[in-house]
Amino acid sequence: MRSVLAITITFLAFQAARADTTKNPLGPWYMQDYDEKRWRVEAAVGYEVAPTYPGSDETETGPDGFLRIVLKDAWNNRYTINPLGVSGAFDLTDDLALLVQVEHEAGGDGESADFEGLDEIEDTIDGQFTLSYRWGDAYIRAALQPDLLGRGKGLVWFAGGGYDYQNDRFGFRTYLGLTGGDDTHMDTEFDITEEESERTDLRVYDPSGGLKNFEFQCQLEYELNDHWSLYGVTDVEQYLGNAADSPLIKDIGSDFTVEAFVGVLFRW
Repeated sequence: MRSVLAITITFLAFQAARADTTKNPLGPWYMQDYDEKRWRVEAAVGYEVAPTYPGSDETETGPDGFLRIVLKDAWNNRYTINPLGVSGAFDLTDDLALLVQVEHEAGGDGESADFEGLDEIEDTIDGQFTLSYRWGDAYIRAALQPDLLGRGKGLVWFAGGGYDYQNDRFGFRTYLGLTGGDDTHMDTEFDITEEESERTDLRVYDPSGGLKNFEFQCQLEYELNDHWSLYGVTDVEQYLGNAADSPLIKDIGSDFTVEAFVGVLFRW
């Protein structure tokens, strides 16, 4: 069933529009109109600190980065291509935008010792459908993220908003929101079956759908010149409800996690 294409209600992600922006800067911050170019390449390299898996009480550190191509058509619709997927942002009105995304989602395959004895979670392809609405520098958004291949990821939803500030060189972008999932998603992410309990000594746990976590994200960018910027992002998550009560979080993990990246961003 997870092959359903769902629609999202997002009230926009990140209006880091520059002073010379001539068209509506809706959509994710990296898909906004920096100029009249029909395409650009963006790449970042830096250093990341992140939990070893979502909800882990251990962190791993090391080099990280991203690469993407951003395209814009004659109607000001923006598209991105990156190694994991593709997306498109479409301005429905001056303040309302729709984001459609298809992306590879890695499963849990024993990358942490905490996964020993647990059933493997399959890789899949996620869709994401987001509606966003903006008032000046503030925005709200909501999204649905279905598992398009039906491999157990279930349906995830997001709702939140934030505030962006941008001048000629400095950008400050925030997001504050809630995430939840259906029964299938919560089972895949947080349940412990009887067989898994026997193998791991973790208690049996069968969560129902509902709230998953609270999230706060902050991005900072300082432009050194037309091509190079200093860039950093921090993402804080607080797990809630049935997710926080899971043995994977309560007994061997943490209900509070922080992920951070700092590096340089190149645009061409």
